[in-house]
Amino acid sequence: MIQHEAIDTAVKKYRRRITCPGSGCSSCCGNDVMAHPSEIEAIAAAMPVALREGVKEASRHPFEGRCPLLARDGSCTVYAARPSVCRAFHNKGGKPARCCVTERPETLPQIGAVFREAWSDDLSSFGHLAALLNAELEKQ
Repeated sequence: MIQHEAIDTAVKKYRRRITCPGSGCSSCCGNDVMAHPSEIEAIAAAMPVALREGVKEASRHPFEGRCPLLARDGSCTVYAARPSVCRAFHNKGGKPARCCVTERPETLPQIGAVFREAWSDDLSSFGHLAALLNAELEKQ
């Protein structure tokens, strides 16, 4: 039950002027990345094999450091399959002080409402991305 379409639509509607500055901006990816279990299979399939060790290490230390799916240049290696949390929140200007939370906080209630509506039946199932991914990779 992946809700990416509803979230992508809300982001387009409420954040027309807020976009990431382009490939390599990862200011918001230093935060704890959460995901829904239904998103993990697609993320694991899109993930480069070379990142598996980093995911395993990140799963041992949840909530520390940057997302283990970032390339060295800061770009997202699974952008097309990125979790809904990553779809909903963006950074503008490549600096944490310029993220959508500080730049246009009035957009957050609308995005948050769409996010909660999309996942209302299953918000409690969200978990740490690296831990969920590591569990999926161990099954393969």
